[in-house]
Amino acid sequence: MLRSYLRAHKEEAFRYGEFKKQIVQKGALTLLDYSNQKNEFVREVLARVKAWQKANT
Repeated sequence: MLRSYLRAHKEEAFRYGEFKKQIVQKGALTLLDYSNQKNEFVREVLARVKAWQKANT
């Protein structure tokens, strides 16, 4: 679901990639810390994914 959305929305995929790089640059040293930091961003994207999916079904 998320992957399909990101493939269809290149600008969103770019923002997601940049956000993940920022997390690492800010010092996320463990996978848990990294996951926790990207959690809110992913929730926001998933809300857009669900709306996109609903509009395209």
